[in-house]
Amino acid sequence: MYKLAITLFTVVAFLSCKEPDHKQHNRLIENCIQQVRYMIVRKDSVCFENYQVEHRMEADSTTILHYVNGRDSFCISVNKEKGAFRLKYGTDEWKTLVMSDERWYTFNEANINLLRLQADKDVADGSVSFFYCDAYGVVLYRSDTWRNGTRMVADQDGAHFLELTALLYRLETDVDFITNPVTIPITKFATPIISSLRKE
Repeated sequence: MYKLAITLFTVVAFLSCKEPDHKQHNRLIENCIQQVRYMIVRKDSVCFENYQVEHRMEADSTTILHYVNGRDSFCISVNKEKGAFRLKYGTDEWKTLVMSDERWYTFNEANINLLRLQADKDVADGSVSFFYCDAYGVVLYRSDTWRNGTRMVADQDGAHFLELTALLYRLETDVDFITNPVTIPITKFATPIISSLRKE
């Protein structure tokens, strides 16, 4: 009886995290922890980091995404109906994000609404833009002044590799939307550091 109960619990947990139907364009799975990969550019170096992201939907239709890895964490809270957007780094207090722009992109009949949410918008050298969509969460965030940024990396074995790759391409080539960083005459990169989360 005990083994049967354990088996049923495992099957239910697995089914609750299975990939949604392709007609649903939300690629994040509610109430499940998934792994996403980001390329992080800091001045003259680049590295890759894996984050675990937990997607929660509150009773008032607020989407909360909690990103965490071994070094840092951040949360983003989005309620489009109320126009309420917030950000929290680690254990800091929640801060308000300002939606400064948005775009609609269509890929194979899937419409994706991408928001540009800015933290510390009027702070000199401190403004940061987060590019968010319901389908993938935060796909890119970057300083609005410096050549620092973090970009989601599409999983080549993932079911939505082409869609995410196309979305990132459209975002990065939409100059009026993304706003180019300050031009620096010489750009050099150190040898990439590959890092990932260890499984417990």
